[in-house]
Formats: sequence, C-alpha cells, structure tokens
Amino acid sequence: MNNWIISSVKAKVQEGDLQNVIHTVHWRLQKTDGEFTSDVYGSKSLPAPSPESFIPSDEVTKDLLISWLEASFEAEELESLNTNLDNQLELKKNPTEVDLIIE
Repeated sequence: MNNWIISSVKAKVQEGDLQNVIHTVHWRLQKTDGEFTSDVYGSKSLPAPSPESFIPSDEVTKDLLISWLEASFEAEELESLNTNLDNQLELKKNPTEVDLIIE
C-alpha cells in the first residue's frame, strides 16, 4: 500500500490578485509490506492556477493536494517511484549486505 506524506507546501504570498498561491510540494511516498516499509522523497513544482480555478489555501485539503501532486507526475515517473519502493522492500526482506560492529 502506498502512502503520500506531505512534508511541506510552499506558496507565493502574492501572485497577481491571488494570495498564498501553492507552487511547490515537498513529499514522501511510502510503501509497506508486512513489517517492512520503504520510502522515497522529493519535491514537485505545480503549475500556476488560473484565477478562475484558484482554490484559496485555507480550502485546500490533503486529498486535494495529493491529487494535484499525482497529476503533476508523468506515468513513467510514478512507475519508476513504485519500482524503487518495490526494490527497497525486496532488499529489506532479502538483504544482500549487513552492518557489522567491530570493537
């Protein structure tokens, strides 16, 4: 199961007649399989809204923000993120190296 975590949201104080215009989302994407969790993180710029479609920041929900974030990715980018998460999980389930403590 994938889980989006929004780390921070950057907004321009003023853009034309609009206030608090969200332009960048810093995110994490996690995937869990049993007791194992993998994650990737990054940031994504969002396109500037038109005045007609602008939603004030105090009306933006996490679900809406995630829908904007997902729409900003190309299908291949999301596929690559999921492949990365799957590879991390596989290495956690079947490690190919270990950390040794030598005293």
